[in-house]
Amino acid sequence: MTVRLEATIKRYIGISTDAKPVPGQVNPDGYTVLDKDLPPGSSFLATDTNEVWHWNGREWVIGESPEVRELKAIQGLLGAILEKVTPGF
Repeated sequence: MTVRLEATIKRYIGISTDAKPVPGQVNPDGYTVLDKDLPPGSSFLATDTNEVWHWNGREWVIGESPEVRELKAIQGLLGAILEKVTPGF
């Protein structure tokens, strides 16, 4: 796994009908969303549906990020190894 700096990702919260930010979008306050405002890995939590959307650098996609899926796969593999090494784990 490649080490990545995640200090720059953004976490947005709203409701499912809110427009998710995209680069070039002008917000109601007149601010234009820039690429740096939306780095890949950023997320949007829709509080009314508990859906989590992830920005992949081009678009918002719903569900788990690739990183979360990878970590879950590693957890499953480690669990299987522990089961073999320590029966009844």
